Amino acid sequence: MKHPSQLRLAMAQINVVVGDIDGNTQKILEWMDRARDVDADIVMFPELALTGYPPEDLLLKPQFIDANLAALDKIVNRSRDIAAVIGFVDRQDDIFNAAAVVQNGKRVATYHKIYLPNYGVFDEFRYFQPGNRCPVLQMDRVTIGISICEDIWYPDGPVFQQALAGGAEVIINISSQMGHVGSTDRTVYVMTKHALEGLTKAMACELAAKGVRVVSLAPTAIETPMSKPYLDDPAFRKWALDRTPLGRIGTVEEVAQAAVFLASPAASLVTGSSLLVDGGWTAW
Repeated sequence: MKHPSQLRLAMAQINVVVGDIDGNTQKILEWMDRARDVDADIVMFPELALTGYPPEDLLLKPQFIDANLAALDKIVNRSRDIAAVIGFVDRQDDIFNAAAVVQNGKRVATYHKIYLPNYGVFDEFRYFQPGNRCPVLQMDRVTIGISICEDIWYPDGPVFQQALAGGAEVIINISSQMGHVGSTDRTVYVMTKHALEGLTKAMACELAAKGVRVVSLAPTAIETPMSKPYLDDPAFRKWALDRTPLGRIGTVEEVAQAAVFLASPAASLVTGSSLLVDGGWTAW
């Protein structure tokens, strides 16, 4: 039995296709049904899940934006007995990289991404307007804040504002064991995870006076539908297992249990640090 102030969260790490709004919509609906079947309260989908990422010049076509909004309406109508966070393109006076919170046939909240990248292959600033609001909402007595990708990287950004406005007690950043080691052929990935670990420490110092703990959760390779293509490759699997003293790949349940601990009173003195769920990868 769930406590009345707890939510069961499902994370749908689906592989969407840029431009295939109909196909992406069908995947989202299928995974909403799966989340509902396991009694999840809310299911989260990737950034711009409806359009695929990055949609780039497709965003210059009004009919593409129309199709994405019509697809969102279809999803809203199917959101019976579950809430979902859907990445889509919103249109008001301009267009926005957005996330909609939908529940029981209604769009209950919309968040517009604030920090738009403009480097390398990321050129969101060329297409989107930045958001300017950091909303929080209540769902089954739980306060929730939504952010998108880079918005979580800034110590004084949306997460900071939402934590203060919503009375947050803990922020858990999902990292990786690669935020604690080096590796060949993964320079950019390793760099971003080390940056996230630094962000966790900085935010912990910033928010401690407000009574908010900030921690990171750093798992190793985990068996998921998204990681399956990599783990099915014998060479990659051997590479991962050879570096793991316990000699096995992790499970989603093991990561979830670690997150429950970090969010619980048992971790009330834990802040600014990382919980490694890595089978000993970083112990070598």
